[in-house]
Amino acid sequence: MTGSATDRPVLVDTSAWIDHDHGRGLAPLVEELVRSRRALVTAPVVAELLRGAKTVTGRARYRSLVGIFPVVEPRLEDWIRAGEVAADFDRRGTRIPMIDFLLAALAARLGSSILTSDPHFQTIAAATGATLYRTV
Repeated sequence: MTGSATDRPVLVDTSAWIDHDHGRGLAPLVEELVRSRRALVTAPVVAELLRGAKTVTGRARYRSLVGIFPVVEPRLEDWIRAGEVAADFDRRGTRIPMIDFLLAALAARLGSSILTSDPHFQTIAAATGATLYRTV
């Protein structure tokens, strides 16, 4: 994607949406991305949010993300890149959720950055070529 770092879309990770819902951590940055219409969602993040939702209302709110924000979907090439990088990490004894590798591969392909509060994304980003918008 083209444009400056201040106008490019940002893939919002599950941890950032949770911070937003609880009014903590990255909540102000998520609000900034929502207001500027730069927040991106992807189905794997929505699935994680739905899995963790404690109420019917919470699930409905998370389902609504796909109607409000642009949805970007991983391609086969993103899955392959994610699997290769994850295998390298596994061989070194570092276990990280597969979805996080997928998000990093997707963001790298799109030229967008990732907003997350998960510190392991710093290591993943370096291995995939993804950039971080911000981590806590």
